[in-house]
Amino acid sequence: MKYIYRWFILIILLMKYSLTKGKIYLVSNYGAYPNDDLDDTNGIQLAINEAINDEFVSNIVFGYDIYSISSTILIFNAANLTRRGEGINQTFLIGYNQVSIFFAQYCQGLKLTSFSIDYNSLPFTAGYIVNVDDKYVDMQVVPPHQADINRQVQAILRYNPIQMRPAFGSNTFKPSSPIA
Repeated sequence: MKYIYRWFILIILLMKYSLTKGKIYLVSNYGAYPNDDLDDTNGIQLAINEAINDEFVSNIVFGYDIYSISSTILIFNAANLTRRGEGINQTFLIGYNQVSIFFAQYCQGLKLTSFSIDYNSLPFTAGYIVNVDDKYVDMQVVPPHQADINRQVQAILRYNPIQMRPAFGSNTFKPSSPIA
């Protein structure tokens, strides 16, 4: 009887370990390869969908370098899912359209870690407002931003160049001479 009891305990411990250790899903196994100038969205989505369907603790692993994203990656009903890159200066998800990179809903234990998100072209334009009338805002664009002609203005924010984010309250940045 002791022998059966020990086997039972061992089986329970192994099951618990496998549930906490989880399964690793390499996005490269689903067709998402860095630096190939091809859209990686579908491969990443396939890896995430399979991990969610398996219902184990799962790690979606990205390699080094740049992954191209053209549409939003959807994460629904994920439990204990980690999406992990190789580091914020090592793994980059670059959006090529004006979309949110991830949309997650009804998830528990979802972690997005060790990667950076950027856009080509940037989803905003930075510069100084030089003229305003009833229908238009004229702006002097500052490098590295590029003019996005005919884009509708949805918000105008002050920017803190030191903290590199929108400025609010006492942290607002007021240029002493906006036009050089």
